[in-house]
Amino acid sequence: MLAAVGAMPDHFAEVLVSSAKDFAPKYLSDMGDQWKNFKLTTREVVEWKSADGTAIEGILTKPADFDPSASIHYWW
Repeated sequence: MLAAVGAMPDHFAEVLVSSAKDFAPKYLSDMGDQWKNFKLTTREVVEWKSADGTAIEGILTKPADFDPSASIHYWW
């Protein structure tokens, strides 16, 4: 058996258990239920190359009301 914390891109992390041999997670918590009436942000893994060509990976968190067709604004 194993225990872990797992999250989907648009859900909070939850505690789960599963057999290590036949992975079939059973969630033990439902922390996200308290936020079900809120519009949550989404996350995605992004990758880019540094100036020397090294691959860099990060997590992009988009606002809940993100519209990809809208103009881009930078906050830095």
